[in-house]
Amino acid sequence: MLSYGLVGVQLHEQNIERLCQAQLPELFSHFEKTFVSVSLFSTDWIISMFLSFVPIELSHQYIELLFEKGW
Repeated sequence: MLSYGLVGVQLHEQNIERLCQAQLPELFSHFEKTFVSVSLFSTDWIISMFLSFVPIELSHQYIELLFEKGW
């Protein structure tokens, strides 16, 4: 489980999971049958998307603040 500071990431993961279930039902069903959670790949994807808007030289500071202060 993610820390309290990453509640925003958890909310985004839930939205991605709902979208996957609605838009890609066969894939979602396959994930469920094989015990693959959407969060297995979505967490890294969400954080990567967030950091793609941050200058690379500041990314470590954003990550520190994300864990310290939360989403």
